[in-house]
Amino acid sequence: MAVFNDVNGDATRQDTEAIIPDAAVSLTDRLGATSKTATTTASTDPLCFQNIPEGEYNLSVAVPQGYNPTTVMNYALTVKAGDTGLVDFGAQVSVQAATLAPTQEVGGQSSLLGLVGGLLLLAGIGMGVYLFLHMRKPVTPG
Repeated sequence: MAVFNDVNGDATRQDTEAIIPDAAVSLTDRLGATSKTATTTASTDPLCFQNIPEGEYNLSVAVPQGYNPTTVMNYALTVKAGDTGLVDFGAQVSVQAATLAPTQEVGGQSSLLGLVGGLLLLAGIGMGVYLFLHMRKPVTPG
């Protein structure tokens, strides 16, 4: 099993398209008796689940942050004794991740803007309370 960087977006792996590390992989049989998980590495070798009992399985992948899938991320397969196979999943670098400066983190500006907005909101509420308490006219009986 491999998750590849689908640079051209055609959902088919070419020899020049590298394996993406840090994708979460899950292999579960449909009866729930066997469940295996793993994470892909930067190795050129595909991820391999060994000694899997015969049966019907679902193979699922979650691509790492900063990538968008270019293929279906779930695959149903039937395993029989002695079977080997390779299933490729494709993903591309997201537009947002591709346009960020190398030192800028995703979501960094949103946190700062949220903090500034919260401080402005608190200042406005404080001014409103101050004006309400100090600017109202006293009520005289009569």
